[in-house]
Amino acid sequence: MTIKSLDGLRGLAVLLVLLSHMSLVGMNLLPGLDFSGIGKAGVYLFFVLSAFLLTWQALEADQRPSPSYWLGYGLRRLCRIYPLYFIAVLASFGLTNYAPGYAPKIDAPIDVFQHLTLQAGEGIYWAIPVEFTYYLLLPLVTLVMVGCSRIHFTGPFIAAGLAIYAAFLTWPPADMVANSIGLGPYLAMFLLGSLTAFLCSKAAGINALTWNSRLIELTGWSTVIIALLTVPALARSLFDSDIANNSFHRAFIFYGVIWSVAVVAAFHGGTHFGKFFALPACRFIGRVSFSAYLWHIVILQVVHQHVSVHPSLQFCLTIAATFAISYLSYRWIERPCIRWGHQVSRQWMLRLGQAL
Repeated sequence: MTIKSLDGLRGLAVLLVLLSHMSLVGMNLLPGLDFSGIGKAGVYLFFVLSAFLLTWQALEADQRPSPSYWLGYGLRRLCRIYPLYFIAVLASFGLTNYAPGYAPKIDAPIDVFQHLTLQAGEGIYWAIPVEFTYYLLLPLVTLVMVGCSRIHFTGPFIAAGLAIYAAFLTWPPADMVANSIGLGPYLAMFLLGSLTAFLCSKAAGINALTWNSRLIELTGWSTVIIALLTVPALARSLFDSDIANNSFHRAFIFYGVIWSVAVVAAFHGGTHFGKFFALPACRFIGRVSFSAYLWHIVILQVVHQHVSVHPSLQFCLTIAATFAISYLSYRWIERPCIRWGHQVSRQWMLRLGQAL
């Protein structure tokens, strides 16, 4: 099930990552337009979006999803993420050994094994084990939310609040290691995404499409503006203070809240905010966002090291090459695997349904 505007919002997420990484090597569209340090905000938007979409789909399919649903869900997630990730890890291993400096460093067979078994996350790969861990946790999260909602409407909110509080006590943000592959530090963002999905689902008994569209419009654009204000270079110039590039990387509740609000605004669909992210260009970037996330570092380094032109031209070339290659990657690797996963999961669900 696809929600057009949320596809476009995923495009915003990957653009924030790309802009940050290009700025780190001096590739800026305009002099002084420095986006370094905003990449984590893009990854956190991916986290919230994943939690929202997967939870919402489960609740819309069945307010108490069956075991057969979750088996199909697991296969679909595996086929959606793992094949391209597998290829990217092997590519990084080859590049590290034969053309070092172009990809995340994976230089030994044991490193390959650890990445493929989600025990390591060098460079951009750190987010993949985090996502997969929440995929495993999501059935329990959904079950608890549905169960609590049967007791009282506020039940899921109380349960999520207690879980977020416990996560902060167990994994204090101040103690977090950069690019940690454990779910714990980021759990609050995922839970906020799932809680937002519950609020927008039929399980909550609320029709999100009837919410005040003007208020939704205002809050949607406000979240994007607020997120952009966390660009360290912009924050330094506006507030005249010494803000490091990683100053906002541990603001998990902050990003969890603003991105959850942005997701609701895009989900509403009846606003200019939702319509903007449903534009074909935004949806295209969103569809190829996973390929762009995995391949952009290699493309960026090739352009940076071998194309001696003005940084603004390097910027344009990197963007164009990234999305051209990402489209091919999506068309020939991602899309066939996604279709196969959906086809097999439907067959499984039918067979299990007949057996039961």
